[in-house]
Amino acid sequence: MDSHVFIGWKKFFARACAHAFEKQHERIVFAIVFAVSLFSALSFADQASEFIFDHSQENSTRHAMGIADTCARMNSQALANALIASEGATIDPRISSPRGVVVLEGLISGAEPKMLDTVFLSPYKNYPTSIQSEITTFPAVRYPLAVTLAAKITGEGGLVLRKTDRLIIHADGQLFVYFLADLMIPSNGLLRLYVGTDDHLYYDSTLKHPLHSGACGGANGR
Repeated sequence: MDSHVFIGWKKFFARACAHAFEKQHERIVFAIVFAVSLFSALSFADQASEFIFDHSQENSTRHAMGIADTCARMNSQALANALIASEGATIDPRISSPRGVVVLEGLISGAEPKMLDTVFLSPYKNYPTSIQSEITTFPAVRYPLAVTLAAKITGEGGLVLRKTDRLIIHADGQLFVYFLADLMIPSNGLLRLYVGTDDHLYYDSTLKHPLHSGACGGANGR
């Protein structure tokens, strides 16, 4: 056989082998990425499921805190819209108390909210400080935001909040800062607050009842 033909066949065979290896390598890499993504999603689901709170308890918490559906501080109409953010939004609570958990939620009409970010106010087991949800679709789904503060899981006693405490929400490349009020959520209680576009938190989803210190006064102002 002519040496040039032999060399040509060797080069052709080498290129074919290299191409086959690359295709096989791509499949292996894809399989690894898929497995890691699936494991991450399942890991988050396992971790987050422990912190799905029963919000039927919230009525007793609100009653103990003196939060009423009628209050002298309520506005006759909403002065802001709900803050809307995409999956991937996170929360950074600057709260001095080590008691409890803060959950950033995306509200879904007629369904349970989606947990976007869960943050412990002190160490818990071997969990990371923050557990963020996976972005499940592209483009990411957008939700009105709420925040649940729970005097559970970490620390002891009630969750004491100060007016200097604040929640920093990172969403869609922007930062939003919300100051809290002087309040105490009783031990094992939980309170959901609704996030407005006016840098205020609200007790109600209609955004008419702004967060305030102390119990609610009657509609006549007492």
